[in-house]
Amino acid sequence: MNKGLDKRRSRQKQRDKGRDHLMPLKVDTTEFSKPSKESTRTWRDSPSTPGPLMPGLTSSMTLHVTLLARPSSANEDVLKLAIGDFNNCQSIYREELKDLNSWVKECKLDQLQFAHQKQTYCYLSFAATLFSPDVSEARISMSKNSVLVTIVDDLFDVGGSIEELESLVALFDKSRRGCNWWIRSSRNFLGLDCRHVWFVSGGMESAEKNSTWLSLLRSMMTESKWQRNKSIPTVEEYMANGTISFALGPIILPALYFLGPKITDEIIKHDEYDHLFRLVSTYGRLLNDIRSIERDGKLNSVSLRILHSGNSLSIEAAEKDVKKSIEDTRIELLQLVLKDGTAVPKPCKELFWKIYTILHSFYMNTDGFSSPTEMVSAVNAVIHDSLNV
Repeated sequence: MNKGLDKRRSRQKQRDKGRDHLMPLKVDTTEFSKPSKESTRTWRDSPSTPGPLMPGLTSSMTLHVTLLARPSSANEDVLKLAIGDFNNCQSIYREELKDLNSWVKECKLDQLQFAHQKQTYCYLSFAATLFSPDVSEARISMSKNSVLVTIVDDLFDVGGSIEELESLVALFDKSRRGCNWWIRSSRNFLGLDCRHVWFVSGGMESAEKNSTWLSLLRSMMTESKWQRNKSIPTVEEYMANGTISFALGPIILPALYFLGPKITDEIIKHDEYDHLFRLVSTYGRLLNDIRSIERDGKLNSVSLRILHSGNSLSIEAAEKDVKKSIEDTRIELLQLVLKDGTAVPKPCKELFWKIYTILHSFYMNTDGFSSPTEMVSAVNAVIHDSLNV
Protein backbone atom coordinates (compact mmCIF):
# COMPACT_ATOMS: atom_id res chain seq x y z
CA MET A 1 0.00 0.00 0.00
CA ASN A 2 2.74 2.47 0.98
CA LYS A 3 4.69 1.48 -2.10
CA GLY A 4 1.67 2.32 -4.27
CA LEU A 5 1.25 5.70 -2.57
CA ASP A 6 4.94 6.50 -3.10
CA LYS A 7 4.59 5.73 -6.81
CA ARG A 8 1.56 8.00 -7.11
CA ARG A 9 3.36 10.83 -5.30
CA SER A 10 6.35 10.40 -7.62
CA ARG A 11 4.09 10.60 -10.67
CA GLN A 12 2.36 13.68 -9.25
CA LYS A 13 5.71 15.46 -8.86
CA GLN A 14 6.59 14.54 -12.42
CA ARG A 15 3.26 15.86 -13.70
CA ASP A 16 3.68 19.13 -11.81
CA LYS A 17 7.28 19.68 -12.92
CA GLY A 18 7.54 22.55 -15.35
CA ARG A 19 3.84 22.65 -16.25
CA ASP A 20 3.43 26.37 -15.50
CA HIS A 21 5.16 27.35 -18.73
CA LEU A 22 3.88 24.55 -20.96
CA MET A 23 0.72 24.79 -23.03
CA PRO A 24 -1.89 21.99 -23.01
CA LEU A 25 -1.04 19.44 -25.67
CA LYS A 26 -2.85 17.22 -28.08
CA VAL A 27 -0.99 14.98 -30.49
CA ASP A 28 -1.59 13.12 -33.69
CA THR A 29 -0.64 9.46 -33.70
CA THR A 30 1.74 8.21 -36.36
CA GLU A 31 4.12 5.39 -35.46
CA PHE A 32 5.09 3.00 -32.66
CA SER A 33 6.46 -0.33 -30.71
CA LYS A 34 9.53 -0.25 -28.50
CA PRO A 35 11.84 2.64 -29.25
CA SER A 36 14.54 1.94 -31.77
CA LYS A 37 17.75 3.82 -32.44
CA GLU A 38 15.67 6.19 -34.54
CA SER A 39 12.73 6.50 -32.20
CA THR A 40 12.36 10.25 -32.40
CA ARG A 41 10.18 12.10 -34.85
CA THR A 42 10.07 15.69 -35.96
CA TRP A 43 6.76 17.50 -35.94
CA ARG A 44 7.04 17.64 -39.73
CA ASP A 45 6.79 13.84 -39.82
CA SER A 46 3.23 14.16 -38.53
CA PRO A 47 0.46 15.06 -40.98
CA SER A 48 -1.05 18.52 -40.73
CA THR A 49 -4.49 16.95 -40.91
CA PRO A 50 -5.78 13.84 -39.13
CA GLY A 51 -4.16 10.79 -40.72
CA PRO A 52 -5.50 7.31 -41.34
CA LEU A 53 -3.74 5.51 -38.49
CA MET A 54 -6.09 6.21 -35.59
CA PRO A 55 -8.74 8.63 -36.84
CA GLY A 56 -10.92 8.01 -33.84
CA LEU A 57 -8.26 9.47 -31.57
CA THR A 58 -7.15 12.45 -33.61
CA SER A 59 -9.82 14.75 -32.16
CA SER A 60 -8.35 14.08 -28.71
CA MET A 61 -4.67 13.95 -29.63
CA THR A 62 -3.77 16.58 -32.19
CA LEU A 63 -0.57 18.57 -31.85
CA HIS A 64 -2.24 21.60 -33.42
CA VAL A 65 0.06 21.11 -36.39
CA THR A 66 -2.48 22.75 -38.70
CA LEU A 67 -2.07 26.05 -36.84
CA LEU A 68 1.57 25.69 -35.95
CA ALA A 69 2.89 24.64 -39.35
CA ARG A 70 2.69 28.16 -40.75
CA PRO A 71 6.17 29.74 -40.78
CA SER A 72 6.48 32.22 -37.95
CA SER A 73 9.05 32.68 -35.21
CA ALA A 74 6.25 33.01 -32.67
CA ASN A 75 4.68 29.81 -33.91
CA GLU A 76 8.06 28.06 -33.71
CA ASP A 77 8.36 29.07 -30.05
CA VAL A 78 4.86 27.81 -29.31
CA LEU A 79 5.63 24.63 -31.21
CA LYS A 80 8.72 24.01 -29.07
CA LEU A 81 6.61 24.39 -25.92
CA ALA A 82 3.94 22.05 -27.29
CA ILE A 83 6.49 19.42 -28.26
CA GLY A 84 8.15 19.74 -24.85
CA ASP A 85 4.77 19.24 -23.21
CA PHE A 86 4.08 16.16 -25.32
CA ASN A 87 7.47 14.64 -24.53
CA ASN A 88 6.87 15.33 -20.84
CA CYS A 89 3.52 13.54 -21.11
CA GLN A 90 5.24 10.61 -22.80
CA SER A 91 7.65 10.25 -19.88
CA ILE A 92 4.61 10.00 -17.59
CA TYR A 93 3.00 7.42 -19.87
CA ARG A 94 6.14 5.29 -19.91
CA GLU A 95 6.35 5.37 -16.12
CA GLU A 96 2.68 4.44 -15.77
CA LEU A 97 3.06 1.59 -18.26
CA LYS A 98 6.11 0.37 -16.34
CA ASP A 99 4.06 0.43 -13.12
CA LEU A 100 1.24 -1.45 -14.86
CA ASN A 101 3.61 -4.21 -15.97
CA SER A 102 5.07 -4.38 -12.44
CA TRP A 103 1.55 -4.68 -10.99
CA VAL A 104 0.79 -7.59 -13.34
CA LYS A 105 3.94 -9.39 -12.18
CA GLU A 106 3.35 -8.61 -8.49
CA CYS A 107 -0.15 -10.09 -8.77
CA LYS A 108 1.30 -13.03 -10.75
CA LEU A 109 -1.20 -12.42 -13.52
CA ASP A 110 1.56 -13.09 -16.04
CA GLN A 111 1.73 -16.68 -14.76
CA LEU A 112 -1.81 -17.51 -15.89
CA GLN A 113 -1.15 -19.80 -18.83
CA PHE A 114 -4.59 -19.32 -20.39
CA ALA A 115 -4.47 -15.52 -20.34
CA HIS A 116 -3.28 -13.20 -23.08
CA GLN A 117 -0.84 -10.50 -21.94
CA LYS A 118 -2.33 -7.26 -23.28
CA GLN A 119 -1.11 -4.66 -20.80
CA THR A 120 0.39 -2.37 -23.46
CA TYR A 121 -2.75 -2.29 -25.58
CA CYS A 122 -4.90 -1.80 -22.48
CA TYR A 123 -2.79 1.16 -21.43
CA LEU A 124 -2.60 2.61 -24.96
CA SER A 125 -6.39 2.83 -25.10
CA PHE A 126 -6.54 5.29 -22.25
CA ALA A 127 -3.25 7.16 -22.66
CA ALA A 128 -4.36 8.08 -26.18
CA THR A 129 -7.74 9.45 -25.05
CA LEU A 130 -7.36 10.46 -21.39
CA PHE A 131 -4.06 12.07 -22.30
CA SER A 132 -3.88 14.85 -19.70
CA PRO A 133 -1.39 14.27 -16.86
CA ASP A 134 -4.10 15.41 -14.46
CA VAL A 135 -6.25 12.29 -14.99
CA SER A 136 -3.56 9.75 -14.17
CA GLU A 137 -5.76 7.91 -11.66
CA ALA A 138 -8.49 7.45 -14.27
CA ARG A 139 -5.96 6.06 -16.76
CA ILE A 140 -4.56 3.66 -14.19
CA SER A 141 -8.01 2.52 -13.07
CA MET A 142 -9.18 1.86 -16.63
CA SER A 143 -5.94 0.14 -17.63
CA LYS A 144 -5.91 -2.23 -14.66
CA ASN A 145 -9.57 -3.08 -14.96
CA SER A 146 -9.10 -3.61 -18.69
CA VAL A 147 -6.30 -6.10 -17.93
CA LEU A 148 -8.57 -7.89 -15.46
CA VAL A 149 -11.56 -8.18 -17.79
CA THR A 150 -9.26 -9.50 -20.52
CA ILE A 151 -8.06 -12.23 -18.17
CA VAL A 152 -11.60 -13.04 -17.01
CA ASP A 153 -12.73 -13.23 -20.64
CA ASP A 154 -9.92 -15.70 -21.38
CA LEU A 155 -10.89 -17.69 -18.28
CA PHE A 156 -14.48 -18.10 -19.45
CA ASP A 157 -13.39 -18.84 -23.01
CA VAL A 158 -10.76 -21.51 -22.41
CA GLY A 159 -9.26 -21.38 -18.93
CA GLY A 160 -11.89 -22.74 -16.56
CA SER A 161 -14.19 -25.71 -16.11
CA ILE A 162 -17.90 -25.06 -15.67
CA GLU A 163 -17.57 -25.87 -11.94
CA GLU A 164 -14.74 -23.35 -11.51
CA LEU A 165 -16.67 -20.66 -13.35
CA GLU A 166 -19.80 -21.24 -11.28
CA SER A 167 -17.72 -21.01 -8.10
CA LEU A 168 -16.26 -17.68 -9.23
CA VAL A 169 -19.72 -16.24 -9.91
CA ALA A 170 -20.94 -17.52 -6.53
CA LEU A 171 -17.99 -15.85 -4.79
CA PHE A 172 -18.83 -12.46 -6.30
CA ASP A 173 -22.51 -12.93 -5.54
CA LYS A 174 -21.67 -13.59 -1.89
CA SER A 175 -19.27 -10.66 -1.64
CA ARG A 176 -21.76 -8.26 -3.24
CA ARG A 177 -23.38 -7.79 0.16
CA GLY A 178 -20.10 -6.72 1.72
CA CYS A 179 -19.03 -3.32 0.39
CA ASN A 180 -16.05 -3.21 2.73
CA TRP A 181 -14.64 -6.28 0.97
CA TRP A 182 -14.87 -4.45 -2.36
CA ILE A 183 -13.16 -1.31 -1.05
CA ARG A 184 -10.37 -3.36 0.56
CA SER A 185 -9.87 -5.49 -2.54
CA SER A 186 -9.87 -2.48 -4.86
CA ARG A 187 -7.36 -0.64 -2.70
CA ASN A 188 -4.99 -3.58 -2.29
CA PHE A 189 -5.31 -5.21 -5.69
CA LEU A 190 -5.70 -2.23 -8.01
CA GLY A 191 -3.47 0.07 -5.97
CA LEU A 192 -6.06 2.86 -6.01
CA ASP A 193 -7.26 4.78 -2.98
CA CYS A 194 -10.91 3.75 -3.22
CA ARG A 195 -11.59 5.16 0.26
CA HIS A 196 -11.46 8.58 -1.40
CA VAL A 197 -14.03 7.43 -3.94
CA TRP A 198 -16.22 6.07 -1.18
CA PHE A 199 -16.34 9.28 0.85
CA VAL A 200 -16.69 11.81 -1.99
CA SER A 201 -19.42 9.85 -3.77
CA GLY A 202 -21.59 9.00 -0.80
CA GLY A 203 -20.65 5.37 -0.30
CA MET A 204 -23.22 3.45 -2.33
CA GLU A 205 -21.33 3.32 -5.62
CA SER A 206 -18.70 0.87 -4.37
CA ALA A 207 -21.49 -1.68 -4.01
CA GLU A 208 -22.55 -0.78 -7.53
CA LYS A 209 -19.00 -1.48 -8.78
CA ASN A 210 -19.14 -4.97 -7.33
CA SER A 211 -22.57 -5.47 -8.86
CA THR A 212 -21.09 -4.45 -12.23
CA TRP A 213 -18.47 -7.19 -11.96
CA LEU A 214 -21.14 -9.69 -10.93
CA SER A 215 -23.29 -8.78 -13.94
CA LEU A 216 -20.28 -9.24 -16.20
CA LEU A 217 -19.46 -12.67 -14.78
CA ARG A 218 -23.07 -13.80 -15.11
CA SER A 219 -23.23 -12.67 -18.73
CA MET A 220 -19.98 -14.47 -19.53
CA MET A 221 -21.34 -17.58 -17.83
CA THR A 222 -24.43 -17.39 -20.03
CA GLU A 223 -22.29 -17.24 -23.17
CA SER A 224 -20.10 -20.08 -21.92
CA LYS A 225 -23.16 -22.27 -21.38
CA TRP A 226 -24.51 -21.38 -24.84
CA GLN A 227 -21.23 -22.51 -26.34
CA ARG A 228 -20.82 -25.67 -24.26
CA ASN A 229 -24.47 -26.73 -24.76
CA LYS A 230 -24.49 -25.68 -28.42
CA SER A 231 -27.53 -23.49 -27.75
CA ILE A 232 -28.65 -20.94 -30.32
CA PRO A 233 -30.10 -17.76 -28.74
CA THR A 234 -32.12 -15.24 -30.69
CA VAL A 235 -30.34 -12.11 -31.92
CA GLU A 236 -32.22 -10.12 -29.27
CA GLU A 237 -31.14 -12.49 -26.48
CA TYR A 238 -27.56 -12.41 -27.72
CA MET A 239 -27.41 -8.60 -27.83
CA ALA A 240 -29.08 -8.13 -24.43
CA ASN A 241 -26.41 -10.35 -22.91
CA GLY A 242 -23.62 -9.19 -25.22
CA THR A 243 -23.77 -5.53 -24.19
CA ILE A 244 -22.83 -6.70 -20.68
CA SER A 245 -20.30 -9.38 -21.66
CA PHE A 246 -18.43 -6.86 -23.82
CA ALA A 247 -17.01 -5.90 -20.42
CA LEU A 248 -17.02 -2.09 -20.43
CA GLY A 249 -18.93 -1.84 -17.14
CA PRO A 250 -16.02 -2.52 -14.74
CA ILE A 251 -13.75 -0.34 -16.88
CA ILE A 252 -15.92 2.77 -17.19
CA LEU A 253 -17.67 3.02 -13.83
CA PRO A 254 -14.66 3.29 -11.46
CA ALA A 255 -12.91 5.80 -13.74
CA LEU A 256 -15.85 8.21 -13.61
CA TYR A 257 -15.01 9.04 -9.99
CA PHE A 258 -11.58 10.35 -11.00
CA LEU A 259 -12.79 12.80 -13.66
CA GLY A 260 -13.86 15.62 -11.34
CA PRO A 261 -17.66 15.77 -11.03
CA LYS A 262 -19.25 14.11 -8.02
CA ILE A 263 -20.90 10.86 -9.09
CA THR A 264 -23.95 10.03 -7.02
CA ASP A 265 -25.99 6.87 -6.72
CA GLU A 266 -28.80 8.66 -8.56
CA ILE A 267 -26.57 9.33 -11.59
CA ILE A 268 -25.36 5.73 -11.86
CA LYS A 269 -28.90 4.38 -11.63
CA HIS A 270 -30.38 7.00 -13.97
CA ASP A 271 -31.83 5.82 -17.29
CA GLU A 272 -29.46 8.13 -19.14
CA TYR A 273 -26.37 6.44 -17.72
CA ASP A 274 -27.79 3.05 -18.64
CA HIS A 275 -28.57 4.36 -22.14
CA LEU A 276 -25.03 5.68 -22.63
CA PHE A 277 -23.55 2.42 -21.42
CA ARG A 278 -25.77 0.26 -23.63
CA LEU A 279 -25.09 2.40 -26.71
CA VAL A 280 -21.30 2.29 -26.45
CA SER A 281 -21.38 -1.40 -25.48
CA THR A 282 -23.68 -2.20 -28.40
CA TYR A 283 -21.33 -0.34 -30.74
CA GLY A 284 -18.34 -2.27 -29.43
CA ARG A 285 -20.07 -5.64 -29.46
CA LEU A 286 -21.29 -5.27 -33.06
CA LEU A 287 -17.95 -3.94 -34.28
CA ASN A 288 -16.12 -6.81 -32.58
CA ASP A 289 -18.54 -9.30 -34.15
CA ILE A 290 -17.84 -7.95 -37.63
CA ARG A 291 -14.06 -8.28 -37.17
CA SER A 292 -14.02 -11.65 -35.42
CA ILE A 293 -16.66 -13.70 -37.26
CA GLU A 294 -14.15 -15.72 -39.27
CA ARG A 295 -11.59 -16.10 -36.46
CA ASP A 296 -13.60 -17.08 -33.38
CA GLY A 297 -16.04 -19.63 -34.76
CA LYS A 298 -18.46 -18.55 -32.00
CA LEU A 299 -22.03 -17.39 -32.37
CA ASN A 300 -22.36 -13.64 -32.78
CA SER A 301 -24.71 -11.05 -34.22
CA VAL A 302 -23.64 -11.86 -37.79
CA SER A 303 -23.81 -15.66 -37.66
CA LEU A 304 -27.09 -15.60 -35.70
CA ARG A 305 -28.75 -13.49 -38.40
CA ILE A 306 -27.73 -16.10 -40.95
CA LEU A 307 -28.86 -19.05 -38.81
CA HIS A 308 -32.25 -17.54 -37.99
CA SER A 309 -32.86 -16.82 -41.68
CA GLY A 310 -32.56 -20.51 -42.41
CA ASN A 311 -29.22 -19.81 -44.09
CA SER A 312 -31.02 -17.80 -46.77
CA LEU A 313 -29.10 -14.67 -45.75
CA SER A 314 -25.57 -14.34 -47.10
CA ILE A 315 -22.60 -13.29 -44.93
CA GLU A 316 -22.37 -10.06 -46.94
CA ALA A 317 -26.05 -9.25 -46.35
CA ALA A 318 -25.79 -10.05 -42.63
CA GLU A 319 -22.69 -7.88 -42.27
CA LYS A 320 -24.43 -5.03 -44.11
CA ASP A 321 -27.32 -5.22 -41.65
CA VAL A 322 -24.93 -5.20 -38.68
CA LYS A 323 -22.96 -2.27 -40.13
CA LYS A 324 -26.17 -0.26 -40.43
CA SER A 325 -26.89 -0.97 -36.76
CA ILE A 326 -23.34 0.13 -35.92
CA GLU A 327 -23.81 3.47 -37.69
CA ASP A 328 -27.25 4.04 -36.15
CA THR A 329 -25.80 3.36 -32.70
CA ARG A 330 -22.89 5.74 -33.29
CA ILE A 331 -25.24 8.57 -34.29
CA GLU A 332 -27.52 8.00 -31.31
CA LEU A 333 -24.55 7.97 -28.93
CA LEU A 334 -23.18 11.22 -30.35
CA GLN A 335 -26.58 12.92 -30.04
CA LEU A 336 -26.85 11.91 -26.40
CA VAL A 337 -23.29 13.00 -25.59
CA LEU A 338 -23.88 16.44 -27.15
CA LYS A 339 -27.28 16.95 -25.57
CA ASP A 340 -27.38 19.70 -22.92
CA GLY A 341 -29.13 19.66 -19.57
CA THR A 342 -28.89 15.94 -18.91
CA ALA A 343 -28.50 13.97 -15.69
CA VAL A 344 -25.00 12.65 -16.41
CA PRO A 345 -22.29 15.38 -16.12
CA LYS A 346 -20.65 16.41 -19.37
CA PRO A 347 -17.11 15.11 -18.53
CA CYS A 348 -18.64 11.73 -17.80
CA LYS A 349 -20.62 11.68 -21.04
CA GLU A 350 -17.46 12.62 -22.90
CA LEU A 351 -15.77 9.52 -21.48
CA PHE A 352 -18.34 7.36 -23.25
CA TRP A 353 -17.49 9.09 -26.53
CA LYS A 354 -13.78 8.56 -25.89
CA ILE A 355 -14.50 4.88 -25.39
CA TYR A 356 -16.18 4.95 -28.80
CA THR A 357 -13.01 6.43 -30.34
CA ILE A 358 -10.93 3.68 -28.76
CA LEU A 359 -13.21 0.98 -30.14
CA HIS A 360 -13.20 2.56 -33.58
CA SER A 361 -9.42 2.76 -33.60
CA PHE A 362 -8.90 -0.87 -32.56
CA TYR A 363 -11.56 -2.37 -34.83
CA MET A 364 -11.76 -0.08 -37.87
CA ASN A 365 -9.70 -2.41 -40.09
CA THR A 366 -9.39 -5.66 -38.18
CA ASP A 367 -9.45 -6.90 -34.59
CA GLY A 368 -6.55 -4.74 -33.48
CA PHE A 369 -6.75 -5.92 -29.88
CA SER A 370 -6.10 -9.54 -30.87
CA SER A 371 -3.52 -8.70 -33.53
CA PRO A 372 0.11 -8.71 -32.32
CA THR A 373 1.13 -6.07 -34.89
CA GLU A 374 -1.87 -3.92 -35.90
CA MET A 375 -1.51 -1.34 -33.12
CA VAL A 376 2.28 -1.39 -32.70
CA SER A 377 2.82 1.86 -34.62
CA ALA A 378 0.20 3.56 -32.46
CA VAL A 379 1.90 2.37 -29.25
CA ASN A 380 5.17 3.87 -30.45
CA ALA A 381 3.63 7.17 -31.50
CA VAL A 382 1.74 7.71 -28.26
CA ILE A 383 4.16 6.28 -25.69
CA HIS A 384 7.67 5.71 -27.02
CA ASP A 385 8.73 7.92 -29.93
CA SER A 386 9.62 11.45 -28.86
CA LEU A 387 9.02 14.48 -31.05
CA ASN A 388 11.67 16.98 -32.10
CA VAL A 389 11.29 20.39 -33.70
